[in-house]
Amino acid sequence: MLPIDELWHPWPLLAASVMVLNDVWLKRAGLLPGWLTGKLSDVAGLFFFPLLLTATWRTAQWAFTRQRPRLTERLLAAAIAVTCGVMIAIKTLPSARDLFESVVPKLDPTQTIGAATVVLDPTDLLALPVVWLTWRFGLKVVRGAPT
Repeated sequence: MLPIDELWHPWPLLAASVMVLNDVWLKRAGLLPGWLTGKLSDVAGLFFFPLLLTATWRTAQWAFTRQRPRLTERLLAAAIAVTCGVMIAIKTLPSARDLFESVVPKLDPTQTIGAATVVLDPTDLLALPVVWLTWRFGLKVVRGAPT
């Protein structure tokens, strides 16, 4: 079995679902103000992406060693730091945003394929404290406690 324990739990699955539904449907539907749907994606993404990074890293390790690597506090902290760093960069630096948009595919099928749409908006950084919840959740996985 793949070492992706941190993803197969209702909280990360809910965060991923909210992010995808929000980006594909809610933002287009116009039911909620744009600022709110934007923040919703930021919150869900900041919870989910560090866990996706740790699961991806551990799966790559498993592919090379065929041993199931454990999630560690150090790996979790690194994934959170990378996620926060990318968020800060793409929300405040036009060059980082442009690079990100050229690499990451869009989730919204009505948009041009080949680039994500990221709005430079430093107020999105208000969502950064959500990673504290990711840390708390990840620690439970690290320690093998019920999540």
